[in-house]
Amino acid sequence: MLKAILPLGLLVVTLSGCNDPVSDAIDKVEEAVDKLEKFDGSYALSVISTTESGRDGGLCGSGDGKIEIKDLKISGDITNTWGSIDDVDGVIEPSGDLIGTFTVSGDNIATFEGSINDNKGSGSWEDSNQCEGEWKVTKK
Repeated sequence: MLKAILPLGLLVVTLSGCNDPVSDAIDKVEEAVDKLEKFDGSYALSVISTTESGRDGGLCGSGDGKIEIKDLKISGDITNTWGSIDDVDGVIEPSGDLIGTFTVSGDNIATFEGSINDNKGSGSWEDSNQCEGEWKVTKK
């Protein structure tokens, strides 16, 4: 009789007092997926220049556009002051910190950095012509 009770007692202790490795693995996978998908969605993008002209005397531009975030990757486009379209590409850390570039015809024209939290984000940008400014995104 003691042999039948002992395994049942061990089973109860195991289920109530120790973590199940399979459940732990599932929890970790779910946490990783949540971090990947936390920022997913469409965002309205506004880019504002805080300098009037660059070192070559040319005007610094602003613009509006949209970005998509999927699995911590940023892609989208912005229509700048002169009506041309710049591509937007970047990456986000699970913490919400992000970096990226604005490109035209494959040439990086500016870099940006900042952070995103919940449904909005902001940061700064600068280009090689010493133009700089701020950007903001709001989830649609």
